[in-house]
Amino acid sequence: MKQFVALMFACAILAAAPLRTFAESTFETHTVTENMDNACAVKFADMDGDGDMDLVSTGWSASRVAWFEQTENGDWPSHPISWSFYARDIDIADLDGDGDMDVVGASFNQNAFRWFEQQEDGSFTNHLISDEMTQAHTPAVADLDGDGDLDIALSTFAAGYLWWENDGDQNFTSHTLLEGAVSGTMMDVLDWDDDGDKDLIGVSEDGDAVYLWTNDGSGSFGFMSLVEGYNAAHWVAVADLDGDGDKDIATVAWSGSNLSWWENEGSNVMTQHSLGYFFGAATVHVADFDWDGDVDLVATADGGDEVSWWENDGGETPEFTRQILSENFNHAFGLGIGDIDNDGDFDIAATSSSEATILLYENLLPQAGVKQETGSMLPGGFVLSPVSPNPFNAQATVTVELPARGDLTLTLFDILGREVAELTDGIHSPGTHHFSLNANDLSTGVYFLHASFEGGEAKVQRVVLVK
Repeated sequence: MKQFVALMFACAILAAAPLRTFAESTFETHTVTENMDNACAVKFADMDGDGDMDLVSTGWSASRVAWFEQTENGDWPSHPISWSFYARDIDIADLDGDGDMDVVGASFNQNAFRWFEQQEDGSFTNHLISDEMTQAHTPAVADLDGDGDLDIALSTFAAGYLWWENDGDQNFTSHTLLEGAVSGTMMDVLDWDDDGDKDLIGVSEDGDAVYLWTNDGSGSFGFMSLVEGYNAAHWVAVADLDGDGDKDIATVAWSGSNLSWWENEGSNVMTQHSLGYFFGAATVHVADFDWDGDVDLVATADGGDEVSWWENDGGETPEFTRQILSENFNHAFGLGIGDIDNDGDFDIAATSSSEATILLYENLLPQAGVKQETGSMLPGGFVLSPVSPNPFNAQATVTVELPARGDLTLTLFDILGREVAELTDGIHSPGTHHFSLNANDLSTGVYFLHASFEGGEAKVQRVVLVK
């Protein structure tokens, strides 16, 4: 089924605009900074609203949160977010809905949980959510109760898993998902059951487990263990790794020094496929790095000083080939995925907790990306104007001009060629039409907007969603 969907999508795109030729990814390494002591988490986000991606990072025991601005000359000037917060992990979102990116952080050392509001001048105001989150670890931002504002899920080592309900004015009320000393090393948001609301997935290091919370849409969650007995589980990432239409997971075990992917056999029964020894495995993420229609893996090894990605061969039970990015990156730890250069492929950022270093691995995939429509066309033709804004956070506007009455279809596809949204499919009058692209139910990533009008050439635009 995966091959058929990918083929149909590729045919549609090729009829509209030239794509690159699929090829093996190679990466070029760039140093972003060597001055982020105890660098831990790293995220991609457009922090200054200039249309390109910047990087946000934390210095775990150095009480520092900062963002690094992407500039045309290749420098990465640092901008402070906080000089007094020992953030273990962060998430980036427009928490207050004012059009810029805010930062949510969790501090393991300070037992605190805060958000940093970006002001018009680019400075940040610190807001305490709680200072009773013992060994707070990882926050994840999403609208969990379907009321239109952004809530926050949180994993902790000793205070359980919780989600914090936003009243719309950034006052937060806690709801417990699982109590106790759960050693929760991470938490993430996803739609596991494809019912349109936000579910949660988390990892328990001492519990050797991966947990799943399914949402009924109102913020009431059911609970189950997806994986048990996985020694010192540390991180999890979710994707359809075998192309059979359901969600599988990739995991790393820190003291267990293992990387595995787990095949969903149906009814959430998971079968482990070990990819072998990976010394001090810390973090794992998923993306289609080589643009061949299947999902690859990238992971860091804190003990092995390594950053590598694993190429998926697309088989029914896929085989993964290891490609080393760095093998002497001392205490490689955090990972971020994004399109730093707006060329349509996924780049990688990684941190070293002992060298104060952040590295950027630029994906040099040949001819990456889709030819962008600019709206320049002879008068009276079918025009798809640039999506605005792009990248976008929650909502963007799609504008088309129609030369005559006819059937217009606007469809959004993800990077694997799966249809994720339909903006319109019907008869429209001649003239200019505006459509809203709402991303409340979508995850951060690259998407493709396909526009077709009867009697006219189909068009495609690449859009980037950042939450």
